[in-house]
Amino acid sequence: MSEVLRVELSGTLEGKGHAIVGWYLSDPEMAGVEIERVSLNSCRKVGRDLGLDLSDLLDERARLWSKTMRYEAACLILWTRRGVLNKEETKQMKEERAQAARACPAIGEAQRFYMRSELMAAHHEGFVSRVAQAMRGV
Repeated sequence: MSEVLRVELSGTLEGKGHAIVGWYLSDPEMAGVEIERVSLNSCRKVGRDLGLDLSDLLDERARLWSKTMRYEAACLILWTRRGVLNKEETKQMKEERAQAARACPAIGEAQRFYMRSELMAAHHEGFVSRVAQAMRGV
């Protein structure tokens, strides 16, 4: 699967500006919380709705399952940097930002939301779509 993704995304990632960062978490201590959230909470609700006391059975499952399972989460963080822009786009982005900055009052140390660029957003949306399409393909 990784080889197919490598080939599929190689053209996209060869140039400047795009990057993918992988993030993975495995936490055995969170297993019980996730087992309750994903599975047992709904079982407990159905039992209550039917007037059944399933707490002994479900508590046992929670105890046993949490010994052999673990909570896992994985994320891909997709980055798009200015390196994706050609000279004309870079110039256009600087003009776009300057115009937005002039229209914005002084905001001190706050985040400069006017630094957003429609050009960068378009490049990033294309990158995200490409990665999502590749992931769906495998």
